[in-house]
Amino acid sequence: MDFELHSQDNGQRNFQYSFYPGSGKSQYDLNLAMSVLSKETAEELAARVCHYHNIPCFVKADISVKLREFKEKERINYEDCHGMSMIDWIREHPEMIGKVSKCVADKYEHSWMQHSKPTSTNLKDFSQSYHYLIHSSAMMILLELEKKYQQVITRMMKNRRYLMNNLQEKQQMEMSRVCEHVGFAYTQEDVLQITARHVDEMERLESQCRENYQKISGDQRTKFRQAVTRLADEMRQGGDEFTPDSAAYANIKQLIEEAEENLRQNPHQQLFGATTDSNGSDTSRGDDVISPTSSRVGSSPSGSLGGAGGSDGMVYMEESFTVNLGNQLKTMHNLRLLVTDTLNYCRYADVREMEAQRFQTVMSLYSDSLSAVVLFTDNQLDYSIGIEQELANICRSTNEFHFDSLSTQLEQVKQSVREMKKSTNQQKNDGSSDE
Repeated sequence: MDFELHSQDNGQRNFQYSFYPGSGKSQYDLNLAMSVLSKETAEELAARVCHYHNIPCFVKADISVKLREFKEKERINYEDCHGMSMIDWIREHPEMIGKVSKCVADKYEHSWMQHSKPTSTNLKDFSQSYHYLIHSSAMMILLELEKKYQQVITRMMKNRRYLMNNLQEKQQMEMSRVCEHVGFAYTQEDVLQITARHVDEMERLESQCRENYQKISGDQRTKFRQAVTRLADEMRQGGDEFTPDSAAYANIKQLIEEAEENLRQNPHQQLFGATTDSNGSDTSRGDDVISPTSSRVGSSPSGSLGGAGGSDGMVYMEESFTVNLGNQLKTMHNLRLLVTDTLNYCRYADVREMEAQRFQTVMSLYSDSLSAVVLFTDNQLDYSIGIEQELANICRSTNEFHFDSLSTQLEQVKQSVREMKKSTNQQKNDGSSDE
């Protein structure tokens, strides 16, 4: 709109700072062009400026404080001036009041929950709508949307692993170089400072990746559940017929196109912008191929007992049995015993297997024929190391539209166990007091 382009101020300001780098040295003047509208914190900006201009580290704290005060003051001034210019523009163009109010109302509707339109996205309505659609002609379009969302999440987790490994390798190389020169080039305090900086960089990267994952996965979950409920309502109103020219179908196609556009974008540039490695080559190139951490081993021939190893070197053994039970009327049961990695049932070997497995899963998801994998862990219920960490990585590599996340479910289990133990202890205490 025209009123959005009325103000010529883009928020750029000039930050000035002066300091003495040491006794007997001349004053150092810093002039920094910055945007007061940037979301970058003053601490991060100060760290970048000090690193780029080789400013002593003892000045960084004071620069951070000055930057924060300057940015907050200039941001308030910018908002005041921008608001007054908008008011003056409205006074000069009173015919645009209706258009402006509609734009503001739309922004409130899409930004604040209390102003948004009510949508039926509770579990009961969603589960019924999904079960209804998955047994109709709309099944393929839903599976296609799930597949695209799956690729986005898998690509994001692959990018996270790449960034974490790349940062760890750089930190290991730097620490090895520092340890080799301790005593004459570096002191023990320098080693401690570098170690603290490495921890801070790793935590910052994990936080950025976690926030980006939560944002995209939560947005996918909300849009998918709303699209399913809306499409089911239109099909019920249309006599259980699926029409490709309906508004709900167009909405799902738009979501698929958005997911494809996300896959075409650079995953590294979405978080940090284009970066280069130590050789000067561009490391922001992404890979759209879905490649799980380990391939699922295929089934060996029926009735054979083999020692064929999978790609991960694990021994794969299988044996099939046929058991007949009963005296007069016999019933036959087929048993299949496997010795393999339990988590292979949670992975996909390739895209074709993923599509077939998801098709089988969605057909029986809201039915009486459910399947499960029992994974034995210790009593800590943690997923930071070992097989629990592998399970957590597999769960994070896919999108969850029907149930709570793994961390939420584990927290609910822990809370239930604590309440049960508290209730049991209370009953024991009451029984002891009665005696």
